[in-house]
Amino acid sequence: MGNPVGSLVLIDREKVLSMDRRVKKLIIGWLIVIAVGIGYYFIVRHLGVGIPCYIYASTGKKCPGCGLTRMVMHLTHFQFKEAFMDNQLMFVLWPFIVAEIVYILVRYCRDEKIPKWNLALIYTYAGLAIAFMFVRNAFGL
Repeated sequence: MGNPVGSLVLIDREKVLSMDRRVKKLIIGWLIVIAVGIGYYFIVRHLGVGIPCYIYASTGKKCPGCGLTRMVMHLTHFQFKEAFMDNQLMFVLWPFIVAEIVYILVRYCRDEKIPKWNLALIYTYAGLAIAFMFVRNAFGL
């Protein structure tokens, strides 16, 4: 009939190996993201060239992401007032969004589904971003 304890150990071992592969993928992916981010930072800082907003270029209206590069540049120089003025919503939400990303990545490593409440939170962030786009364009923020 077989050894049920041995098969249990095999399942746990496979799960650990799967988790190790996921963690390695995440580490490599994040190292690439960090390297690209640092490279972009130095390009913007030293050359003054950034990624243009295509929504702003075509409509003259600011999207929810307009001002993020300037906000990050100001944050790296501890200029919090200027960073807030660049993008008020993201200035307030970025710590929560970072925590959200970490939470989702931990669940990914554990091969766990994202709970419904968490999906609702993500949709709430998206709704806030869309509302912010309309408010910032209506009131010139």
